[in-house]
Amino acid sequence: MTKEALSLLQLIISALTPIMVLILGWVISKKLEINKLGVLKEKEWQVKWADLFLNKAIEMNSQISILTCSYFKLQSAEKNSDSEKKLIAEINSSIYELIDIEWDIQNFSQFGKKNNTELIRIQKQLFATLDSINKNKKGDFEEIRKLQIEYNHVARKCHNEILNSSVGD
Repeated sequence: MTKEALSLLQLIISALTPIMVLILGWVISKKLEINKLGVLKEKEWQVKWADLFLNKAIEMNSQISILTCSYFKLQSAEKNSDSEKKLIAEINSSIYELIDIEWDIQNFSQFGKKNNTELIRIQKQLFATLDSINKNKKGDFEEIRKLQIEYNHVARKCHNEILNSSVGD
């Protein structure tokens, strides 16, 4: 190869190098942008799902408290009085609400794989204790409080797990 051809080749290579670096940089940048968008979409899904779960867990806790207080008040209500009828209606409403919430929580908590089983177990214990109070018209209200505290603790873990879940989990 002649000296002129070698110089021309060097000139072409030195002119193409920045263009190649620019193209390669653009390709890498686009791939990073696509990956970043995917991560943001996944995080948005996790936050939304965890938020729905948390709202239902809070609703459940509230309904259990309403139901427990209603059972407690029912113990001292006069038989066949308006207050007893009102409490019974409130109890029935809370029970139906709890059934809906339980269904939703089981759906929303499915991505809390480590804590989902424990959450469902405590939920069933709560319902069994509430059902016992409903049937016997008396019961251990402190047991419900303990179960609620345990439930809230596990719900918090499950919520955190949902926030940190990924599609492959």
